[in-house]
Amino acid sequence: MCVSGSTFFGGPYEQGQEWRFWRPYLVVDLYGNVNALAKLIDDKAVRTAGLRAFLEKDYPPQSLPSVEEAEELVAAHRKVIERGPAEDR
Repeated sequence: MCVSGSTFFGGPYEQGQEWRFWRPYLVVDLYGNVNALAKLIDDKAVRTAGLRAFLEKDYPPQSLPSVEEAEELVAAHRKVIERGPAEDR
């Protein structure tokens, strides 16, 4: 799940974070691990600025859930997956 990083870091200048550590697009995986999307792409041709420009058209950071909201959604999804199809009946 892609989320807005501004809530993860509290904004670029809050909580002692420098601006270069602010990431607008983060990914929360199935186990709740949070990573910057740009860091997960193993292609040197893909740059953070280009990725941001591409995603901002359809997924502006303001429209994405916060990290906390995404973690809750992912945890609920993981429970459904772990429960399995037999228990859905």
